[in-house]
Amino acid sequence: METSLNEIIDYYAKSSFSFANIFVTNLEPGKKDSGRRTAPGMCGLIIPLQGGAIFKLNNESYDMKLGTIVHAGPQMNIKVEATEKESWRYAVLHYEVPAKEQDRFPLYHQHFSLKVDNQARINRYVDQLLKAYSIPGSLSAITAKTLFLQIVEELVLGAKRYTKSDKDKIIEQAVDYIHNHYTEKISVTEIAEHFNLDRRRFSEIFERHTGLNPSNYMIELKIKEAKEMLRLSKLSIATIAFQLGYDDPFYFSRIFKKYAGVSPSTFRRNMQF
Repeated sequence: METSLNEIIDYYAKSSFSFANIFVTNLEPGKKDSGRRTAPGMCGLIIPLQGGAIFKLNNESYDMKLGTIVHAGPQMNIKVEATEKESWRYAVLHYEVPAKEQDRFPLYHQHFSLKVDNQARINRYVDQLLKAYSIPGSLSAITAKTLFLQIVEELVLGAKRYTKSDKDKIIEQAVDYIHNHYTEKISVTEIAEHFNLDRRRFSEIFERHTGLNPSNYMIELKIKEAKEMLRLSKLSIATIAFQLGYDDPFYFSRIFKKYAGVSPSTFRRNMQF
């Protein structure tokens, strides 16, 4: 089953993953590498640095060249065949997810690929990570963690740009529109009509692009703004509700508690020092 980019983004956004190690492997043209398995207890990002190869994980093939990144789960069978005239060179970046989280995130156990448009930038970060990882000490370890996070960010940004369509460009405009109007009494239907789309189609492509349906996206924007207003101002909860487009302060409080986990008054109290 194909893995969607939003699933991948959610996985890295919500799991407590942490960098473990990095190594680089070379395979001469026409050579094969088999009979091995991926590391136990760790996942790996396989990043091409030079050449190309057919990379098999549990007998599923990936045609790997610059621009294709592959994710491997733990304990998977590996078969590799270099297919280009130059050597196949690639980096493996291992990372860990806490045992208590592994079953919550199915992608931890899966292999999948990403097409990206920023391979050169990713590889520069990989070079920096290799250097940081080779240097002993806590400061280098912090640098390595930071670089790994930057690589993950570049992967998803590069994949998002690679898959961008005309509809995605419309949704980017819609996101800007929502950010400028979310405190007004505006419906999803009105936003869809503004961009000459029917509500259902608009909601489908909006959720594919952002990972949230338009209604929840606007609510989360309002909750974030409400948190800032509760933290930084002395405005009453009713006034905050009205400024965010809610006619009923009690309804606003219910929505706030649903998304924030606590009532507005409790949130404000907890933010006071």
